[in-house]
Amino acid sequence: MDFLNSLIDILQNFIILLNQGWIGFEFGILGLILSVYFYFRSKQVTSLTCQINTIELIDVNSSIKDEITISFHDRDVSKLYKSEVTVWNSGNTTIKKSDVLDSDPLVFVFSEKDEVLRNGFVKTSTPQNNTLLNFEKGEQYQVYFEFEYLEPNDGAKIEFIHTLPTEPVLKGTILGMPSGILNISTLESAIDSLPFRLTNASISVVSGMLAFLLFLVYKAIQSSNILVAGFFAISLVMLLEVGRFYTSRNNIPDNLN
Repeated sequence: MDFLNSLIDILQNFIILLNQGWIGFEFGILGLILSVYFYFRSKQVTSLTCQINTIELIDVNSSIKDEITISFHDRDVSKLYKSEVTVWNSGNTTIKKSDVLDSDPLVFVFSEKDEVLRNGFVKTSTPQNNTLLNFEKGEQYQVYFEFEYLEPNDGAKIEFIHTLPTEPVLKGTILGMPSGILNISTLESAIDSLPFRLTNASISVVSGMLAFLLFLVYKAIQSSNILVAGFFAISLVMLLEVGRFYTSRNNIPDNLN
């Protein structure tokens, strides 16, 4: 009997909550957040992301350049750089070999004066992808990247050893991907790859929504209305989840870290 009375009290409190004028506004905000979230979750997206990090291995000071000799695979070098590149399917559809345009294949392009002395896979997500690197179709500053297929989050981590401080650029055309390959090797390109522009107005709108929801949670807790506080907290979490979903495609998958 006590349980039934408690259940009735909860239902009565919920009905009182629904009868308050502001609750319709809050439901509208929550519905908008949910509709945006589920729209992007269900949308078919073809996307290939390339993250590049280049570090200096050797740089012989010009004052002693003529006094020492450094060789790499029997080739004398005064400068040497390593580029670690992670390429993965950041969309939610399979990318097949046949989706890559024959007239514009995937290729890592370095500066024409650069020379790639070594390349190889550090890690691949799935051996069945049959990922390959080769120079056969181009010059020493171009390395072609091939695969049979890439499921979502499939890809490879690749290491290049080269002679100039230039980062490679992954070029090529994939059918169904008009926006091209995402390059997130720098902060600027990572921001550019977001599905909206980070203008002062957009930052102000998002910050305002977060601040408003936090204020409502605080006021609800202050008035000891835990049910209302929980409702606003759920709205806040969903808004943050939408933001997380927006940026998740820029994160290297765990199987390639």
